[in-house]
Amino acid sequence: PIGKEASIIIGDGYFQFQKDSGVESEGPEYAHTHEYSHHLQLLLGVGELNDDFSDQSAKKQELMADAFSAYFLAHDSGGDMTSEEISN
Repeated sequence: PIGKEASIIIGDGYFQFQKDSGVESEGPEYAHTHEYSHHLQLLLGVGELNDDFSDQSAKKQELMADAFSAYFLAHDSGGDMTSEEISN
């Protein structure tokens, strides 16, 4: 169960990778919203942990988190980013 003290933890190496890839301005927002999207999957019951650890299941979970994240980042009340900023 997720407690009140739950956090999103992302290693420094990930942000260095984003900087080296030239997406340091949009990267942290993407990483945060992507990881928060996994939390939303659990709340909505579409990302429940089960015994299916197949590549297909993992791919589905990651793509769904990407989609939730992109929706928030593009929304006027969210990140208000352009499609070009998101696709980088």
